[in-house]
Amino acid sequence: FRSTPRYNSSFPTPHRLRLVATMAAVSFGSRHMCAPLSRQHHHRISSSPSTAPRQRHQLPPCGRRMTRGVSRIAMCAAAEGAKVPKVKICGVTNAADATLAAEAGADFVGIILWPGTKRAVTLSQAKPIVNAVRAGGAEPVAVFVDEDARGITASCGALGITLAQLHGARARQWFPHLRSVESVYVVNSTPEGEIETELPSQITPPPPKQPAWVLLDGLTGGSGQALDWNNLKVPTGEATNGWILAGGLNSGNVAEAVAICQPDVVDVSSGVAGPDGIKKDPEKVRAFISAATGLAPDECRTRRDRAKLERIASQS
Repeated sequence: FRSTPRYNSSFPTPHRLRLVATMAAVSFGSRHMCAPLSRQHHHRISSSPSTAPRQRHQLPPCGRRMTRGVSRIAMCAAAEGAKVPKVKICGVTNAADATLAAEAGADFVGIILWPGTKRAVTLSQAKPIVNAVRAGGAEPVAVFVDEDARGITASCGALGITLAQLHGARARQWFPHLRSVESVYVVNSTPEGEIETELPSQITPPPPKQPAWVLLDGLTGGSGQALDWNNLKVPTGEATNGWILAGGLNSGNVAEAVAICQPDVVDVSSGVAGPDGIKKDPEKVRAFISAATGLAPDECRTRRDRAKLERIASQS
């Protein structure tokens, strides 16, 4: 692994070995891994949330385990090809937690502007949170549920946010009409892994562009219920940047979820909350990011900042 920057010798041995073992045990114990979503699996339905029938979309599953053993050579090969996901810490309600998440190495920090949840904040409360997120090197994400396009655009403009998460049916309905902000389009899955939400490619008429990300969550966002990762239908090809896995993740299970489904981003809220379910627990935040990336806590932010510099260099 010394020739591979992602697994160089500077990484602490326990973290490296843990990721190797997890990736090998899951990746080489699967019959097929996160097959791309074929357009053949799409069945167009009405784009109206009120009239569209609820359908279980038959998409390729992440993977199903087999009972065969894994050799040491297979373990090394699995780890070498492993994808290191980005991390999103959602439901942040104060500047201190925003600073904690950003300095721990989170790539995105979610701020809920919909008033119907205990983790919601007002625009005035959100401003110092946004400032703290940016100061720490992460990107703020505004989360909406039932706002219309005008409300979403106005709120994002007031905060200087360019990425809006469309978590509810009404917010998703306005996705094709959002011009000045990029979108995180949320789709919901049953606990068994069946997607029940209309995908971006199924919207009629077709939207002028894809969302930046598609986020896959359970039927009730923030419930903390994990999905069946082995049978999860992955919405690949539906967004320009990739897809985000949410739902019941924590530091104890995120490495396995990453190994099975190989998402581009993992999203957590309840899994890193403190006793009140609102404020973030510093140890849980650091442990989650470390487990998701396979890096020691003090290297997670370095990984994120290096990736940002590489992206900027590639665009220049």
